[in-house]
Amino acid sequence: MRAGYQNFLHICEMEVLVSRPSSNLEENYFSRQVGTALSDAPIMTMTASDPLYCLQECLIRRYTIFCTAFNWVTSTGSCQLFSVNIFLNWTDRLVFTPETYFFIQNNATL
Repeated sequence: MRAGYQNFLHICEMEVLVSRPSSNLEENYFSRQVGTALSDAPIMTMTASDPLYCLQECLIRRYTIFCTAFNWVTSTGSCQLFSVNIFLNWTDRLVFTPETYFFIQNNATL
């Protein structure tokens, strides 16, 4: 560096990808509700080996289909992705469903 000059590094946009998220989904920006499902029609349904796979699929699709929530049905291995406005009341659309977990993005992570 020459005298009188300063070097700057400007980063306009950055995304960090990991090979596998932490096993604690709450630490990955989602809250979990046990024995609960969102009753809305999913925008996408797929078979998944575990809820971490659902989490990864939702995160991958967060900008294309605006995935902000998902149901994980343990008995069928079903992953149902949803686009939910997390700032509006969605709790009235939750139903008790055994063997199902509902995950929704925390609005603090936006």
